[in-house]
Amino acid sequence: ENWARLEKDILAEANALWQPCIDCLRNGERPPEYTLLSPLNHRASVSPKVAKDYVLRLKKLAVNNWVPEQPPRPALGYVGFKEVAGESAIEFDVFLDESLANGKLFPVDQSKWLFSHSGMRVPTQELFEETYQQEIMQNNLIKNSKFGRY
Repeated sequence: ENWARLEKDILAEANALWQPCIDCLRNGERPPEYTLLSPLNHRASVSPKVAKDYVLRLKKLAVNNWVPEQPPRPALGYVGFKEVAGESAIEFDVFLDESLANGKLFPVDQSKWLFSHSGMRVPTQELFEETYQQEIMQNNLIKNSKFGRY
């Protein structure tokens, strides 16, 4: 019952704002923001067809205990092509396999730079806790607000 109402409301929002969004874009103005379709606000306008697809994906997620059908692809810097392409792939990815086969992508040994690049390091639990305590709680939240004070 709630799904039917939610779907009806989402489609009504898409129908109501689709043309005004297109008109705003034509006039060089900022389009109105969606409410029920706010996860799609990165789009300039949401057509009724896209809204219907959004509702179906929401239903699939709900049925699947809010776990996506397919996990995000692992970072190639961590796993390399061997784990995602070729016959021995653990998490086979069609796009990467085809791109390797037709020469659009090719392996490059980056081990000399990879682990010295801070963005490619996996932080330890200690680092997470230290960052949270010092940077978020002490330096930002407590220092710049009255959070936790009476």
